[in-house]
Amino acid sequence: MDKNPSFRLRCVRGRLFLELRLLPAGDDWQLLLTGGAAHIGAVVLAEPAREGSGTAPRPPAGVRLHVLRRTGHRDDEAALPLARDYCRALGATVCVSAGIHFDDISREEIDTILDMARTLGARGLRRLRRQEESMHADSEGS
Repeated sequence: MDKNPSFRLRCVRGRLFLELRLLPAGDDWQLLLTGGAAHIGAVVLAEPAREGSGTAPRPPAGVRLHVLRRTGHRDDEAALPLARDYCRALGATVCVSAGIHFDDISREEIDTILDMARTLGARGLRRLRRQEESMHADSEGS
């Protein structure tokens, strides 16, 4: 069994739906956030900003963010908080690719989508923590 298996989460509110896929990449994570007509509208890379140097791992002192946004797209509004929060919580480099498109979307629906993205992000982190706790408990029982 993989140390960190990939998984996907979904959220639906009326005509709006989002999917968040979490894919391990060694100690790092790739997240794919899509909804409606899926595409790549933005990519956000978050990496831990560690203090000091040397080979000993240290907790992140902060997060360095790198944002690429496709012309005319605002998908980084949903991707950036996910990348930052996962990087902080996991102490790992995280790349979030996002593409969400719904025709004739209202400002209220955009706010709903941003809330849905936060909800999916929180659910994903909870699931990762449960998996980590389970793996830790299994290793103690061996």
